[in-house]
Amino acid sequence: PVRLLSRLSAGALDATKQAVLASVREEACRPVRTKAADAAAALGKELLPQGAWPELLPFMLQCTLSGDASAHEAALGMFRELAPTLAGRQLAPHRDAVREVFASSLQRGETAAVRVAALQALTAFLLHLPSASARAPLAELVPPMLGVVESALQAGLEDEARDAIEAFVEIADEQPKFLRRHAQQVVQAMLTVASASALDEATRHIAFECLLAFSESAPGAARKLPSFAEAFVPLALRMMLDIEGDTPSEVAEWERADEDEDETEISDYDVGSEALDRFAIALGGRLVLPVLLGEVQRLAASPRWQERHAAVMALSQAGEGCAKQMGRQLPAVVDMVVGHLGDAHARVRWAAVNTIGQMCTDFGPRLQGKLHARLMPALVQAMRDASPRVQAHAASAVINYCDSCDRACLLPYLDALLAQLLHLLSSGARRAQEQAVTAVASVADVAGRDFARYYSTFAPGLVQMALGPRDKEQAKLRRKAVECVSIVGLAVGPDVFGADAHRVMEALIHQSADDEARAARVDAVATELRRRGHAVVEGRLPERPDSSEDLATFILPAAARICKCLGDGFAPYLPHVLPPLLRAARADPGVSVTNADLAAAAEGAAQVEARNAAARKDALELAAAHGFGPQEAEAFARAVTRKVPGQGPAAGDAAAAAGTGEEEDDEDGDEREDVVVDIPGLGHKRISIRTSAIEEKAAACQQLSTYASELKAHFFPYVQETASVLGPLVSFAYSEEVRVHAAAGLPVLAEVSELACQVGAPGASGEVTRGAVQYAATQILEQVKEEPDIQTLCSLLESLSALVELSGRYPAAEALRLPDPVLDGATEAIRAVLAESFERRREAAEEEEGNPGPGEEEGEEPGEVDDEEASLLATCVECVGQLLKAYGSPYLPRVQAQLVPFFQPLLDARAPATDRTSAVCLLDDIIEHCGDQGASAPFLEPALSVLASCAQSPDSALRQAAVYGLGAAAEHGGAALTPERAREAVAVLQAVVAAPGSREGDSETATDNAVSALGKFLLHRPEAAPAEQVVPAWLAYLPVEGDRLEACAVHEQLCALAEGRSADLLGSGGQRLPEVARA
Repeated sequence: PVRLLSRLSAGALDATKQAVLASVREEACRPVRTKAADAAAALGKELLPQGAWPELLPFMLQCTLSGDASAHEAALGMFRELAPTLAGRQLAPHRDAVREVFASSLQRGETAAVRVAALQALTAFLLHLPSASARAPLAELVPPMLGVVESALQAGLEDEARDAIEAFVEIADEQPKFLRRHAQQVVQAMLTVASASALDEATRHIAFECLLAFSESAPGAARKLPSFAEAFVPLALRMMLDIEGDTPSEVAEWERADEDEDETEISDYDVGSEALDRFAIALGGRLVLPVLLGEVQRLAASPRWQERHAAVMALSQAGEGCAKQMGRQLPAVVDMVVGHLGDAHARVRWAAVNTIGQMCTDFGPRLQGKLHARLMPALVQAMRDASPRVQAHAASAVINYCDSCDRACLLPYLDALLAQLLHLLSSGARRAQEQAVTAVASVADVAGRDFARYYSTFAPGLVQMALGPRDKEQAKLRRKAVECVSIVGLAVGPDVFGADAHRVMEALIHQSADDEARAARVDAVATELRRRGHAVVEGRLPERPDSSEDLATFILPAAARICKCLGDGFAPYLPHVLPPLLRAARADPGVSVTNADLAAAAEGAAQVEARNAAARKDALELAAAHGFGPQEAEAFARAVTRKVPGQGPAAGDAAAAAGTGEEEDDEDGDEREDVVVDIPGLGHKRISIRTSAIEEKAAACQQLSTYASELKAHFFPYVQETASVLGPLVSFAYSEEVRVHAAAGLPVLAEVSELACQVGAPGASGEVTRGAVQYAATQILEQVKEEPDIQTLCSLLESLSALVELSGRYPAAEALRLPDPVLDGATEAIRAVLAESFERRREAAEEEEGNPGPGEEEGEEPGEVDDEEASLLATCVECVGQLLKAYGSPYLPRVQAQLVPFFQPLLDARAPATDRTSAVCLLDDIIEHCGDQGASAPFLEPALSVLASCAQSPDSALRQAAVYGLGAAAEHGGAALTPERAREAVAVLQAVVAAPGSREGDSETATDNAVSALGKFLLHRPEAAPAEQVVPAWLAYLPVEGDRLEACAVHEQLCALAEGRSADLLGSGGQRLPEVARA
């Protein structure tokens, strides 16, 4: 539009404006009038900000008063499109008039089309008005807005009603506080629509979405609505009764259905089950669970299998949102679910298995730890079910069980469990076999070396599956077997797996070589086709049905596990596995930007057909020249064939690649993701990216890091090439996952360089190591400055910490130490991250202050910090801690000058507990890593008071950080820790250990750290910790079980006391010897 307008003379532009407005005012054909209104709005977006069309807004207002319903509707459409432009200063002189337009247009005297258009226009303005105060005068229009929905339904106009409800969904999602005064009316209206069985499914579903959007966006307000949960939960459960299975043929069809296939239609069951999940997460278990359990108990006893099915599935769906409250009732809930494994209907038994699996995920590992004796035998029995689908799902639930369970909760059941899995592998349906293979892998992963005694039973069959024929029907099973073999091998170790590992690797290398050669031929044809000017859709190129997915998803990850198992013995395979990984990491993601405003028929049909004929001819000729058969040649032809305007879908449609903006069919496997954005002055642009290439790139970066980490110096010949690939990907714009894995790999490459130098590998030197370290630091720090995503920023800082930590792991390696300019850059980067984080917090607080919420979140404390910001602060502290550990007191002035000012306010008792914990952790690091040189002395005196106070906090994480700091002061505080302050610290620690419930739940780890801190006082400050007063309680607590790191530290303390001060430890008469022996 800008380019067009810039070429028009003033007279031509005036004539254009007048012609467009005349069409809006006078055109009799509704679609043409609508297009004219769209054109006027498009012109207005460009001209109004320049003050170049002052008559447009008065014209729109006049149309709404003209009495012509069509002109009225068209003008409201223009208001909707121009909302982003008008909602600011442009609206100020006309605010009252526009509000009156909306108010009058929503009245019952207007047509349904006008009222819906008014509601849509008003919604657009609400989403773009700059402040709550600007939206407030419009809040009184909510009742007439609801009247639009009611009137449309009464008139049987469900399309119009859905359009109106969709407007409420937008408001509930983006501006829920606008609805606050009328929340009860809105919710009641949507509940009425959602429960009206006579209405179309689509209408009821959009009403459900409105209720959920409001619940998720304003959970505090939703919780305060009387009887909301009591109305919503039964309604969701009622919708979950819409499932088939009453007749044998329906059950048989369900048995045959593929669980992985997406349903083409969304049913009431789908909406109800998803709604229950989202509602429970939004409102929390305190409100939802009592209502849910009452309904579940009623339905579970029903003679109708659909109601029993809904009861069991409801527990699965609501488990995440009700985790805290349901966790207190796990035995009763599990008993009810397990009882339904014997239900007469297969779908109910399947639901019971599904719920067990989901609960293992939601409540693990606590669930497995407490109720393994109830769960595992039940799952073994379910794998013997008469229904093949139930059998397969039971094997899948075993995977869930193993994902978060300790070995002790699995080992007693290995014989029965593996016997049943072996039965499914050998005689089950293919679906059951596929799940059983993955279940075996999960069991082996948990059992570890204890799986070795079953290895000879499973290995031959698994290896045969993994290396068997590559026919399409067995592809999924074969892939899973490849994955399983590598996981089992990693579990049992090289002594057991070694021979098979080499056999499997050689076969996989041979297979991937074949695939690589074939892929190269395909690429050669595609490249030549593009060179000749033909657009090629990647997903339609001929490939072996499973080859590319094998390589990226199964073969290379399996090889990485085998590498972990074999260690140095894997080195001979590196030349085979690294080239495809490096190619995948370098792969072009296929980003394209096309004009989404162009019509698909920009070219005439004859032109497209002629172009298709030429492209097809070239494709067939090139395919034959490269040795492809007729079917594969036809696939190349499809990949360059575009849709002909005016005809149905073509055999191939390369329109997206050709720039017409049409999406490619998912079934053709191109796996692209498109987003359309409106760029001012350039119109609508479609940005398209090949997601499969992004996923493969991320996986390749991760696996490169794995190989380097496992093979260490053996990987050195590939360090330079790998670094040249990973370094630029640290700033890869299109994927956070790629940036994270690329950054994580760079410190590993620096370590490989140092290890190679230590063993005298050819080409290795301190200079090479120094270059690898500085390159890694530069790439990471540059992205830290630019990174927009907070979670990714945390990962980048963790990679920086890993790089810094190397100099502590190898203290004699000068090449690993960061030079002063890099240390300055790292400190400045962390300072900038903190400054931006606190600025975001300030802006969020101001916005919240200007828009007070209707109620606080469940369990939320005033001033609670956003989880991402809290995590970022903690990660910054961890990074600074590594720098202090590596560089000690000389680094402290940088911290004191640039970083401490951010943390001092967080030590205040009024600061959120998460922030105080981070600040205390920084104090701990200063005391621990700078105390021996005395540099921490100025911090210690004020720090001791803070630590003593925080050690008494009800927050277990803060308490843990504080008692750790007291222990660090005992060991590293030097003369700055006076005897009097040391005795006070010991008293605080004794109180923490002796507190009621100190060894329960989250408190245990904090108490373990207090016990460790007491041990440090016994060793380093015995005058402050008299043995007769401290040792008995200290010994009584042992062994430490919650915090494994502190368990090791405490038992080292025990040994040190036994060797150096046995009398203090054992007592004057050796009376404490039994306690020491027990510990």
